[in-house]
Amino acid sequence: MMPDRIALRPRTLLAVGDLALQFTRRNARWLAIPVACAAAPMVVVAWFTVGAGTETALMWLALALVGRVSSGLVTVACAELALHPTLRLGPTIAAYLGQLPRWLWVQTVEWLSRVPTLGLAAIAFAFAPEVALLERGGVGQVLARGNRLAAAHPALRWAMPVLAIGVPLWWYVAAALGWRAVLDVLELGGGPTAGLFDTVTFAGVLGSIVGEMAWAVLRFLLYLDCRTRGDGWDLQVQCQALVMAHAEPGRRAA
Repeated sequence: MMPDRIALRPRTLLAVGDLALQFTRRNARWLAIPVACAAAPMVVVAWFTVGAGTETALMWLALALVGRVSSGLVTVACAELALHPTLRLGPTIAAYLGQLPRWLWVQTVEWLSRVPTLGLAAIAFAFAPEVALLERGGVGQVLARGNRLAAAHPALRWAMPVLAIGVPLWWYVAAALGWRAVLDVLELGGGPTAGLFDTVTFAGVLGSIVGEMAWAVLRFLLYLDCRTRGDGWDLQVQCQALVMAHAEPGRRAA
C-alpha cells in the first residue's frame, strides 16, 4: 500500500451528519452514561439559576458555558469508540478529568477573546475541545490547529460557529414547541409559540442539553473527517495513544 497515493473522498456536511447519526445509534449503549454524566452539571446549573430567580438570558448563558466544558467528556468517549468497540467509563472519565484544567484554561481564553473580536474567535476555537482534550494542546496549539483547518476547509470555517449555535438551538426549539403544542392540545394555556424564548421550561432545557451533546458528536466527526483527509496517520496515532492510555491501568493491575 502506498499512503502517498491514497486520495480520500471529501464528505459534505450532510454526509458527516448522517455518519454522526449512525455513530450514535451504533454506540448508543456506550454513549448513554457519558452523555448523562456530561448533562448532569447542566441540569444542576439550570435548576440552581431558575431557583435563584436568575434572568433568563443569564441562565442560558450559564448553561452554554457549562455545557461547552462538560460535553468534553462526550468528545473523549467518542474518540475511544472511534477505534475501540467498547467503552470503559472509569478510564474515560479519568482521561477527561486529567485534561480538565487545560480545557478550562482554553475555554477561559476563548470566551475572553470573543468580545474584542466580535465573536470571530469562535472560528479559531472551532475544534478547541478535540485539540485540548485529545491532542492535549494548549491555547497556541488550539489556535494553530484551528487556523490550519479553516484554511484547508474554508466553507467549514464559517459553518462551524453557525452549527455550534444552530444544533443546540434546533433541539431547544423542537423540544419547546413540542411541549407547547401538548399544552395547547390539552388546553392548559399558551399557544405553541407563546413565550418560547422568554420562559424556561423543562422541555426547553432538556432539548438544549440534548442539542449540546449532539453537537459534541457531530463536531468530533467533522474533526475526524478534516484530520483524516489532512494527516490521517497522525490522527490514528493520537487516538490510539488515548485508547492505550485507558488500557494501561488494566495491564498494570494484571
